[in-house]
Amino acid sequence: MTGPALASGPQFSVIVTCRISVGPLLSDALADAAAYRRDRAAKWCPDCQAHPDGACPGHVADLGKADEYDHLADELAELPADHGRAQ
Repeated sequence: MTGPALASGPQFSVIVTCRISVGPLLSDALADAAAYRRDRAAKWCPDCQAHPDGACPGHVADLGKADEYDHLADELAELPADHGRAQ
């Protein structure tokens, strides 16, 4: 890909410019990042135990980031394979 591909979500707007096809690599990286954030959120800390909602703000933020990574992966997966390539 030589041109920009635009993906947007509720809290972010990202422009990705690629010179080679990185779809599978990027998809795997986003899945790994989301799994890491969810794993962190599942490990309760003393702040989580003390918080009335059962999760501290940091771990809630981890879940939000995981959802953002999933959303970005979905957006990128919907782009045509030749999106942004010079004609």
